[in-house]
Amino acid sequence: MKLLQKHSLLSFSLGVYIASLAVTDLLALPYVGNMVQLPEIFFVLLVAVLLFTRPVQWKAFRFPLLTVDYALLFLLGAFVLSALFGISARSWLEVLGITYFLSVYAVLNYCICNRLITVESLLPPLRVAGYITAISGIAGWLLAQFGADTALAWPKDALFPYFQGFGRADGFFYNPNNLLSFAGVCFFFETAFLIRRGQPLKWGDWAYLFLLLAAGVLSFSKLIVLYFIGWLWMLYWLGAPVVRRRKKLLWAGSIALAMVFYLATHVVFIDSASPQYEQLWKAGFILKEPFGHWGGLELCWTNYSVNKYAAFRAGLDHFPFGLGAGQYVHSAADLIASGYFPSYFPPYEPHSTVTGAWAELGGCGLLALAFLYFSVGKLIHKGLKKELAAAVPLFAAGAAVLLVALLDGVVTDTLFQRHYWVVLAVAVAACRTGTLPALGLFV
Repeated sequence: MKLLQKHSLLSFSLGVYIASLAVTDLLALPYVGNMVQLPEIFFVLLVAVLLFTRPVQWKAFRFPLLTVDYALLFLLGAFVLSALFGISARSWLEVLGITYFLSVYAVLNYCICNRLITVESLLPPLRVAGYITAISGIAGWLLAQFGADTALAWPKDALFPYFQGFGRADGFFYNPNNLLSFAGVCFFFETAFLIRRGQPLKWGDWAYLFLLLAAGVLSFSKLIVLYFIGWLWMLYWLGAPVVRRRKKLLWAGSIALAMVFYLATHVVFIDSASPQYEQLWKAGFILKEPFGHWGGLELCWTNYSVNKYAAFRAGLDHFPFGLGAGQYVHSAADLIASGYFPSYFPPYEPHSTVTGAWAELGGCGLLALAFLYFSVGKLIHKGLKKELAAAVPLFAAGAAVLLVALLDGVVTDTLFQRHYWVVLAVAVAACRTGTLPALGLFV
């Protein structure tokens, strides 16, 4: 009886943590700002419950280490090395942040590999998080249409290169892209579960999927293109006949859509005589000077492009250890003085996992990131070849989300997206406990 109660307490604590991933822009605390949110608070409680209900048996951590485990330790080392040479309190906060994400990864692997929970048991709290995400985002967008200014959506008059005048669903996230990303994770996992369940969808299933899809669309985020690509590949890995028979078309379509996404992210087609043109360059969304013309429109580089160039040059200037973890946004004055981006640009994040790692962590950070990408890709490939998606359908969902994270990493700093770390932990744990239980270091 006591064992059952302890197990229920652990499951409840983990469920609360997963559900809290839908609320990541609520708190503003001294010293750390918005870096600490509800998931961090509930994770501390989760660890406390884990230690109380099941004293850690260190033998449980002696499962064969995978390449990805070493890659993550290498990444942590790159953060520490950069902080040592950066000499900034902010850099050490970044080190604490990446340490926290590695702890999430380790705890979830420990729980799943020791059969304290199953991968499928994460679905109910993930549904709760999905409902919170969808309802808050849709409600915020609807309120914005009536002129109500809330933190749940960007207002209709918010300046933006695309879809201006519609407002954007935001929910309890830092920006609409994060809302879409998490809604996509919920949609992928739910779809994979329903496909493998093999039963007709109930009205509740349709309603949940519709809410997630509606919230994602109302975010008006270009990222939906990448999630569509990932969803098609998930269907392929799950053996959906309509996709399975068209692999060449799937490859061609994925490449074409990805190219459209990257083009729309880095270049804006705009009429320089329009009022929006002046508004956009003054707000730092685009460069003032067009670099080309097409069909009566000017082609302007976006802040995504400019910040990649600035991050690349910053990495060269501060080789080999970079500016220091988290220091790019605080180095705007130096970057402007060096002519890497114009004075009318506000301080931005690097807008890329790759160039951000190069600028802030230097050569070691870039090597660590490449090692991580390689190890995760190889692990997923091995799992798919061993047909792990058939045995654990949520592995296919995790693999698809990680594919999206890889593609999104070109334009977004995905290393600090909380839900991506949970998905990585689930995918790796599924490999450890599925058809790959005995694999050693180089899988």
